[in-house]
Amino acid sequence: MARIRTIKPEFWTDARTGTLPEFSKCLFLGLLNHADDYGLLDFDPIEWRAKIFPYHSDTTTGAVNAALIDDLLPRGLVVLFAVTNDEEDETKRYLFIKNFHRHQVINKPSKPLLKDWKSGDTPVTYARRQGFEHQTIGPADIGSDRPSLPHSSGSAPVALPPGKERKGKEGKGKEQEAAPSGARSGDLELGLAEPARPPPRTDPEFDLFRRGKDVLGENAGGLIKRLLQAKDGKIPMARAAIEQASIKQNPREYIGAIIRGREDDDKPRVII
Repeated sequence: MARIRTIKPEFWTDARTGTLPEFSKCLFLGLLNHADDYGLLDFDPIEWRAKIFPYHSDTTTGAVNAALIDDLLPRGLVVLFAVTNDEEDETKRYLFIKNFHRHQVINKPSKPLLKDWKSGDTPVTYARRQGFEHQTIGPADIGSDRPSLPHSSGSAPVALPPGKERKGKEGKGKEQEAAPSGARSGDLELGLAEPARPPPRTDPEFDLFRRGKDVLGENAGGLIKRLLQAKDGKIPMARAAIEQASIKQNPREYIGAIIRGREDDDKPRVII
């Protein structure tokens, strides 16, 4: 059930949230609306697409997945984790909005999505209090049709393997005996029988052009190339200029002024 949430003015000026691409920003705000009163949601990108973008027929689940991988997870705005229910022999995945309790005032919270979850909990503190041995989840694909976990999240997702009965010596022994060679403790419960693969490398120049086109437009490749040249090929400096341009009234004009070597971007200029 969707809920009314508070959006603070700082959301628009904070570097992590204010510079989000428009689609990712809309997705994040929609997740706030559909999270429970503790910042938890079932991990289901298909449902999120249907509930947050009901009138956008051209929006795909793949676009939602891409926003998670490229923006929300790397910026540490959300965390993915899993909980195994021994009675039903089922592992369920969830999304947690970080710092939810700091920004939302809930006077009469409803029942949490996860039993015994308390205000201020994180996946780690919840696991610790319940007596679970928390464990990070190895990278896996987010499919375009079925929700799963991404190759690289930027903030380590947390798994919550089986409950208190697993923390004793006897439970540990059984878990280790059942695990195949090469698998880590808890991998069977998470469906990760193979060792985790390392996350793929990121290309800073590719990310620069992708972000630049988000801010300046899809046809801004030449402009971004000239900006990189103006910054002597230093990608971090060019990226910083693009992020600064994202909060300007006319981002292209601001970048054009940098390329021409002028700092005063308030005067009207024509970009050729």
